[in-house]
Amino acid sequence: MALAVDVQWLMPDKTVSADCELLICEYPDEAVSEGDIPWIALVADIRTAQQALDSGAGGFLLTTQLDLPYVQMQLTRIHSAPHQLKIGNLLLLPEFLDRLQMSCDGVAVSGRSVALICVDIREFGYINEVFGYRQGDHMLYQVAERLFCVIPENAFIGRMAGDQFLIGVPDLKDRVRLDALLLWLQESIAMPFAVKNQECVLQSCIGHLVYPQTDADSNTLVRYVLDTVKQAKTGQRRVLAFGQGLTRLPDLTLDAEMVEGLAKRQFELYFQPKFDLHDGHVSGLEALVRWNHPKYGQIPPGEFIPRAEHTGFIQSLGLWILLKSCETVAQMQAQGLKPPQIAVNLSFIQLRDREFYKKLSSMISRLDIDPHCIQLELTETSVMENLETAQAVLTDIHNQGVSIALDDFGTGFSSLTHIHSFPISTIKIDRSFIRQMLEKENSRHLVRSLINLAHDLSLSVVAEGVESTQQLDLLKQMHCDHVQGFLTGIPMPFKAMVQMLGRQPKYDDLIRWPASDPRA
Repeated sequence: MALAVDVQWLMPDKTVSADCELLICEYPDEAVSEGDIPWIALVADIRTAQQALDSGAGGFLLTTQLDLPYVQMQLTRIHSAPHQLKIGNLLLLPEFLDRLQMSCDGVAVSGRSVALICVDIREFGYINEVFGYRQGDHMLYQVAERLFCVIPENAFIGRMAGDQFLIGVPDLKDRVRLDALLLWLQESIAMPFAVKNQECVLQSCIGHLVYPQTDADSNTLVRYVLDTVKQAKTGQRRVLAFGQGLTRLPDLTLDAEMVEGLAKRQFELYFQPKFDLHDGHVSGLEALVRWNHPKYGQIPPGEFIPRAEHTGFIQSLGLWILLKSCETVAQMQAQGLKPPQIAVNLSFIQLRDREFYKKLSSMISRLDIDPHCIQLELTETSVMENLETAQAVLTDIHNQGVSIALDDFGTGFSSLTHIHSFPISTIKIDRSFIRQMLEKENSRHLVRSLINLAHDLSLSVVAEGVESTQQLDLLKQMHCDHVQGFLTGIPMPFKAMVQMLGRQPKYDDLIRWPASDPRA
């Protein structure tokens, strides 16, 4: 059998002369039957091939020899027109670029954005080595099928290289849908594949950007997103947005821009739901800050919170986050909704402020909200570094009716005697233990012990970073109280959060399609 593909599309890392645009791969029948295909690569000038096709020739006589070290190339025949090979409805690169440019050109009319995503299948060459090229090709068919099941109906997919897929999403309504789509892409690829009666699990890296926030033509946008996914692979990141880690602001510039960003309302709160494992309903929300930078797009907190703590700016930013969380409770009450408890992260610097509880009390009184609707989360380290001050501040906060949770529990070196003496009602088991408990028996024992210990101390337990149904089932067996993670709900802005709560979902409803359906 013969396939016609673009040389640069199939082997983008190889240097191929300009007149060798078309590659014909001839598979001997006996090799196909054995499932192990030796690649006999056959090359022709694309214009000559097209002329032969136009003339109705079933094959043609032109032969071209290329002295390439990695393969011997020779033309014999062609069965399909240039740039027409597709897996399902996959577009080749020229078609994808045209479609992407048309989508970007339509932004001025629609007023909506266009997302560009690159999905890279990690270490796919190993699959070809172990199972053979035909099985590798079959697996790529399966990957493509899963991608088409996840993307919105108006989205389109192209294949950049053997193990890379490009996805264009026009008419993007909001960031929530993009975040949900990115999660689903990861989940769909992470599910096991069947290869020769064996299960094989693939890992992916994803780079993404949004037009017109990133303003360029389609060729440049593709180059940007390829650079981003390369950066994600280098930095061991599963998902990376263009601009994250590629361009780092100098610290002094970052300091000034954070202050300006707060004044110009560039910061925004997202909310991630927590679910009660006993009745399945939403039991609370965690408030998470995002920085919508006018040049670099949305910057995650891990890139600016450490600097904010270093400079002391976290005092102002932390109070803003707390105020917005209290205002969210008040806004939900005004809409006739019963607000769930909102957890707000408290920095160790804020914990040093003996007047902090007065500021919190003032917000609660002025907005006339139930103090039980606010929970403060702090880490073991912040408590242990400020024992005397922490105990006084936390006692004052607790006396107001605000509950306190200990975050990242198990990662520090806290004394259980000290922990028990603090007015703590909840512990949150760190995601690192949840992630490892399926593979490591020690992690399973540790998680089970932490849950039992917390219950013995009359504390509630939240498991962070739950990303699979296997983790969820195991936590239910361990009698964990609450779960939080991408499996049951991604962080979302206020409007999407209110819509989600209005549906009164249980976690079972959200496992298949977290947060909100980006295809809607």
